[in-house]
Amino acid sequence: ATDWPRTASWFAATAPNAKFVVVVRSPADDGVDDEDDACYADALQKWRLTFPADRFLVVKAEDFGKPGLLDDVSAFLGLAGAWPAPLSLPPSRVSPER
Repeated sequence: ATDWPRTASWFAATAPNAKFVVVVRSPADDGVDDEDDACYADALQKWRLTFPADRFLVVKAEDFGKPGLLDDVSAFLGLAGAWPAPLSLPPSRVSPER
């Protein structure tokens, strides 16, 4: 088990305005049962005891490569307008195939 209270406290002391992009993957994609869904929720809930909800952006791994995702992440991180054109990744770079 991780020592999340100490880690979260360290982040809060070191970077009190930190924002977190949380990438989650569907357990069904790995043949894992629904208990892992609860694991994601539990872990995120623990971090939300230290940081407010608006500091987290949850992104589903299967959404990688969708138009606008990188723009959304950039906006969340306060980087909107920092890029000359809408951001996107070529589909071949984000293929879920291994």
